[in-house]
Amino acid sequence: METIKIIDNLYDKDQLLSSFDAFSTDTSCLQSKLFSTMIAQEDFRHLEEIVDLSKENGGLPNGFEYTTDIYQKIQLILLHNLKTKENFLKAWGLIFPYLEKAYFDGKISYSFLYAYDVYSNMHFGYQYYGFLDKVPVKDNEELSERKKRYKIQ
Repeated sequence: METIKIIDNLYDKDQLLSSFDAFSTDTSCLQSKLFSTMIAQEDFRHLEEIVDLSKENGGLPNGFEYTTDIYQKIQLILLHNLKTKENFLKAWGLIFPYLEKAYFDGKISYSFLYAYDVYSNMHFGYQYYGFLDKVPVKDNEELSERKKRYKIQ
């Protein structure tokens, strides 16, 4: 029950930060840049707490072991980290082992891989898992093996 409360609390904070994100879009304004940086740092702290919970619980909280919406809340927190170029790689590196384990345990879908491709394309101009049409693939020679490993059609 404590895990659910913690995720709910993180989700509420995440949504509050998202409501302020609209004020940080003017990249020419120093205050806007600082505000955006502060939001990104807080987003990452939320993800770190999810990873700590995953370590304590022996895996990523998911709808099979907790409430059905718990992974949706985690996924939104992840997306808010992936959308920020400064957080993208470190957030992915931090949580990927837990996402991958939950995926191979049949607890979550591969939607997190699709999200990775979308934001990787946005930040770097390439994808990794091959979900997007007409977008270059990083390590293309290994793509068919990745698709096979993750059962991506």
